[in-house]
Amino acid sequence: MPTFVIGLDLIPYIFITYCKMKIFTLLSFVIFTLTVSAQHKMEPSDSFVSFAKGRYSLSYPETWSIDTSKAFGMDILIRSPKTDSLDDFMENFNVFVQDLKGQDYNLAKMGKESETQIKNIVTDVEMIESRFDTSMPQHYILKYKGRQGKYFLTTIQHYYLKDEIGYALTLTVKNGQEAIYVPLGEKMFSSFKIIK
Repeated sequence: MPTFVIGLDLIPYIFITYCKMKIFTLLSFVIFTLTVSAQHKMEPSDSFVSFAKGRYSLSYPETWSIDTSKAFGMDILIRSPKTDSLDDFMENFNVFVQDLKGQDYNLAKMGKESETQIKNIVTDVEMIESRFDTSMPQHYILKYKGRQGKYFLTTIQHYYLKDEIGYALTLTVKNGQEAIYVPLGEKMFSSFKIIK
């Protein structure tokens, strides 16, 4: 078996190489940590901003964009950012406000009529939840899955009624993304306040 003898003149070289490897390992760890941290920041934000309009207020993730142009009849439309170049659907939260004066509406009627419309419009619909929630403020909750165009979506809706003004809040999430976006949506729902 051969014996390797290290000359004294190689000891500084080995020591310097050892130190360089330690520094390389440390820098690699720091770069990896920063990369993971940067990727984490690409995920939906935990920071929320407040928004008030007319008779209501709510909060939404600061990385989401808000459209108040009343496009498609919605009072506001809040959209998630794209997560990458392959992300073909922007999860969204919208508020629809309707004057229901003189139409004898209550929350149960709003919820049941909406459920009927959903069953007639959404393809392959599966109603997951349809119930009156007595927590304050009282509201009606609908949750369903179904196909809309090329997308299979999960939709959660909360209906509110005050002074004969109806508020429909809707969260729409692409199938498979519920674990990320439903908790954010629940924060948005719980932040909703009717202020007048």
